Amino acid sequence: MFGQKKSPTPSHLIGASMHIAGDCHFQGELQLDGTVAGSVIADPAQPSSIHIGVAARVEGGVHADRIVIAGTVVGAVVATQRLELKASARIEGNVSYQAMDMQPGATVIGSFQPQLIAPVQAEPTASSADDTPLEDVPAEAQEPTEPTLDPQQPLETELAAEQALLDPEQLVLERGPRPGT
Repeated sequence: MFGQKKSPTPSHLIGASMHIAGDCHFQGELQLDGTVAGSVIADPAQPSSIHIGVAARVEGGVHADRIVIAGTVVGAVVATQRLELKASARIEGNVSYQAMDMQPGATVIGSFQPQLIAPVQAEPTASSADDTPLEDVPAEAQEPTEPTLDPQQPLETELAAEQALLDPEQLVLERGPRPGT
């Protein structure tokens, strides 16, 4: 469905004239053109995709790896990989996704909850390869992760440092030379 060769017919089909009462569990690909009064849930152990057609309606949650919605879903939508909302899509519920495409005209009454992808850990460098606890590392060697005000320094000095970003010579005049220069 998404950059993959599309098979001529999905492995499962719920036709336009079909109405299912209760949860629907499936494996592989599902084309849903009818109505499901219950949740539509893919087997998490296998790759899965569902395409909800323009006239289709799901009154319950939808959970699969890849989801394409052109119809109506009244319930939570969870796409563990990719979600595509066509212009005719209407969702009344929260939407959770890892990647999403949304065409103009699609309607969502609920909140969007992007799933965060775990960051790739960098290879350890020679300086970070040892297991030295952070408290044993000298304060000078520790770099802050975000700017902070130094409570030991007067606010005027902090403001002067901010102004120095605009005029570096002003910092030299007010504070003297920078340490290490």
